[in-house]
Amino acid sequence: MKKVGIVLVVVVIAMVAGGWWFFTYGAQPAPLTEEQKAILKTQDERLSKGSPDAPVKIIEYVDVLCPFCAKASQPGDILPRMMEEYVDTKKAHYEVRLVAKVAPDSQRAGEGAYCAAEQDQFWPYLDKAYNDTWKQYYSKDKDAADVPFFQMTTIQTFVRSIPEIDFYRWQRCMDNNIYAQTMDDNAKEMVRLEAYGTPTMVVDGKSYTGTPPYPAFQAVINASLNEKKKAQEKKDEEKE
Repeated sequence: MKKVGIVLVVVVIAMVAGGWWFFTYGAQPAPLTEEQKAILKTQDERLSKGSPDAPVKIIEYVDVLCPFCAKASQPGDILPRMMEEYVDTKKAHYEVRLVAKVAPDSQRAGEGAYCAAEQDQFWPYLDKAYNDTWKQYYSKDKDAADVPFFQMTTIQTFVRSIPEIDFYRWQRCMDNNIYAQTMDDNAKEMVRLEAYGTPTMVVDGKSYTGTPPYPAFQAVINASLNEKKKAQEKKDEEKE
């Protein structure tokens, strides 16, 4: 039994190391194609943070009901650390694009987020969704299908719990069903990127799926920053 346990530990370590290696080195630096440049154009400024002029562009494809997305947003995890180190310091611009992949209620939850964005309440909506699903369900090993917040009969209660949202204006937006196509387009773009899970991060046109340890994620951004710095230095030299 001891030998079996040792083997399992070795396998787990190898899997973690492999995931770290892929996220860090899986997409080698290369000149951006026109398609990659197109991806980086801001789709909706209301779903973004940071300076639009920041050298590194980060796009995250998420599902509101994605357990890994919720975990990554918790204090001390990937997203808060990324915000503090790169977005708040104007080194990176960060944008969220919503898809429906995890659960039957994902589409409704995503459209609800877009409708909240019409009132500049996208971040309170998403933050509450992540915090509530993580604390009440995912941290207790519950599945996305167990989350009741975004069902047809309960999403109104969820939205009403965010005081800044004008509920009746939000409901009119939902009734018009105007963001279903946006989410469908995002899903098609993920397929083109060969990214089939959430979260998927697109860093300067190169996509990475999953939630690796923060140092691996950090290495990807730093590599992009260094690439941009060298390119700028070369331009400066050519001007002299």
